[in-house]
Amino acid sequence: MTVSHEAIMDEIRQGAARFVSIEKQLAEIADAVKPIPQMQADIAETRELVEAWGAVKLAGRFVKWASGLAAALAVLWAGVKVLAMGVIR
Repeated sequence: MTVSHEAIMDEIRQGAARFVSIEKQLAEIADAVKPIPQMQADIAETRELVEAWGAVKLAGRFVKWASGLAAALAVLWAGVKVLAMGVIR
């Protein structure tokens, strides 16, 4: 089987067309992934905000717990004073 130079040139042209198609697809993929670093930065900032909000919520829970404890101690102290006044009189 002999292969003509025209057949060889056709194969080369087809190969070149495939490379052009592949390069075009790679360029589209490169354009699609360009915003990824900015997206990652945005995600990191959002993660920091969520963590900060969690810390604020935890601090709020502590303040609520501490104020309840302070109120209980104040009531206990007032009760002790009232009882002491009643015993002293």
